[in-house]
Parts: sequence; structure tokens; C-alpha cells
Amino acid sequence: MKKGLKSQKNKGMSAVIAYIVLISLALLVIGLFWGIIRERLMEEKEVIEIKSSLMKERIDIKNINFNAADSLKINITLKKTGGTFISKKPDSPPPLPDVDVISVADLSGSMFNQKNALIRANLNLTERLLESKSQNRVGIVAYGGTVLSAYSVDLTNDTGLLRSKIESWNPYGITCICCGINEAASKLLEQSSNDRLKSIIVMSDGMANVRCSKQGTRHPSKDAIRAACDAAADVQNLTIYSIGFGRRADSKTLTNISKCGNGEYYYAEDIDELIDTYTVIAEEIKTESKEIKKFDYIKVVFYDSAGRSVSKEAEIPTQLISKTYSFDLNSEGLTAPIVRIEIYPVVLSSKGREIIGPLLDSWEEL
Repeated sequence: MKKGLKSQKNKGMSAVIAYIVLISLALLVIGLFWGIIRERLMEEKEVIEIKSSLMKERIDIKNINFNAADSLKINITLKKTGGTFISKKPDSPPPLPDVDVISVADLSGSMFNQKNALIRANLNLTERLLESKSQNRVGIVAYGGTVLSAYSVDLTNDTGLLRSKIESWNPYGITCICCGINEAASKLLEQSSNDRLKSIIVMSDGMANVRCSKQGTRHPSKDAIRAACDAAADVQNLTIYSIGFGRRADSKTLTNISKCGNGEYYYAEDIDELIDTYTVIAEEIKTESKEIKKFDYIKVVFYDSAGRSVSKEAEIPTQLISKTYSFDLNSEGLTAPIVRIEIYPVVLSSKGREIIGPLLDSWEEL
């Protein structure tokens, strides 16, 4: 009798243990499933947030050039025109060095109808560079066929004086870019000191057509480039930026000018881009800004007439700077001609998943 009771008690304990094990396993399985579901939900939330953040990104196709001998070799020029944010560095950054900046502005006759844009851009430049308690200074060198002293200002932090000079601008004459650069370098040598950072911003909307005897290359454009190289050699801690405004701008010369000064060349197609370009340069000069990239790279998708497609990855172009990419599609299984090209932003999620954003721009053969 006692043996039977003991046997039943053992069976009861075994059943309890079995139930506990089953419940534990069930809870474990539920926990695992919930973990997977939670991870999926978080990942989908990240995807939605990423795609939403890409809505304001903008990269434009500026030019497409097919190789005359092989149409599957393609050069594409892209320009990032939106989506980059200028933001301050952390609350307690190290002290920023003082900066002296000379804006070399093209006031030749071709700028007459665009003078208001140039005035607005330079007013914005001076306000941004002088807006804080810094000891930054700004100077102006206006040029046409020569340096226009009546429209120019020595290095100063007097915003009222700068405003009155800039607002008085009245373009006329031809284009002596080397004159403007030489005068800017002279002002920096005479009015600045070796311990200050220095920048020259050279803006033009056309071709240089006046030579400078100081450079003596006998060619206006070469004199302009040589003037920039001379300035970079003579003036310590100097960076030279250049801006081409409008379709007649001599991008080749202006690019070489910025290269001499270890700076960047910017192309501004219209009034809004001109103002934005001066803003970007002002923030870079102040060293308080950074470019926040919302995506990791771009995907370029090519389609042939049979509907086949292939995608290529490429780096993101810098804000407001045109960049040309070369693609060779001969080994990609496509047949000429290429009839459509699409550009997409791509973000890598925290898990390494490739997330493709909305279409940035496209080209289609008519």
C-alpha cells in the first residue's frame, strides 16, 4: 500500500516537472519569436526613418557624354544641390583661429544684369564671417578691366563700411582676373600677419581677357592661374576658393586657380546657387561646419533598349561641386544604346542592409 502511494507521488512530481519544462520551453520560444519580431519592427522603423530623411536629398545629372567610338563607355557629371546641412560643432570646441578673407568680385560689364545677386551673396558672406565675437576680418577687391578701387575695401570688421561699398557696386568694363588676385594677395601681405588664416574667394562669370605684366605669360587665363600660384607661394596660411557663375564661366581656369591655392572650385548655375555657394564657403572658412551626409553612396542604374539593367556604385559628390564619373559597361551584358539612366541614394542600415532611397534624377533617350 505504501509502495503504491509512493509511486503515485513520484508520478505527480514528474508531471509537475514536465509541465514546468513545457511552460519554460513555451516561454523561451515565445521570447525568441518576440525577439525576432521586435528586431524586424525596429529594422522596418529604421528603414522608414532613413527613407524619410532622404526625401530632401538632391543630386542632379548635369551632363552625359557617350564615347564616340564605344557608346558603352559613358561619362556622367553629377552635382549635389540639396540635402546637406550646415551645423555647429560641439558646445565647447577649441578656440578658432582668426581669419582674414578677401572676396575678389567680378564687376565686369557682363555682370550688370546680375549685380543684385552678387551684392546679396557678398553681403551674406560678410555677415556670416563677422557674425560672432570672432576677430575675423573681410576685405573686398572689385575688378573689371583693372582693380576698381572705388568699390574695394581693405581688411576690416566694420560691417557698415562693407555694406555701403558692396551696395554701391556698378559693373562695367572687361575682365582682368589676375588683377583682382594680385591685389588681394597684396592686401593680405600688407594688412594681415603670418599667424592668421587667410582666404581669397575669386568669382567670375566669364573668360579672362586682360593680361598682367607681373605674371608675364602673355595669356590672360594663364596670368590668372599664375597669379593664384604666386599668391599661394607668397602668402602664408592661404586657401584660394573660386566660383564660376553662369554658363560662360571659364571653369578650367577657375579650377586651376583653386588648385594653386589648395581650395575648391564651385560652379553656380543661377542666382540661388551663387548665394548658396558663398554661404558654403563662408561656413567652411569659419571651420565651424560639417557636411552631414544622409546616405553612404549613390547607385547609378543603366538600361539598354532590351530592358536589361545593371547598377554601379559611386561616391557622393561634394555639396555644390560638379563631379564626373566614368563607367565602362562592356562586360555587363548590356547592348548599346543605353536608353535610360537613373540615380538613387543608398544607405547602409545599422545591420548592414542596403536601403535604396527615392529616385534623385534620371535621363532618358528621346
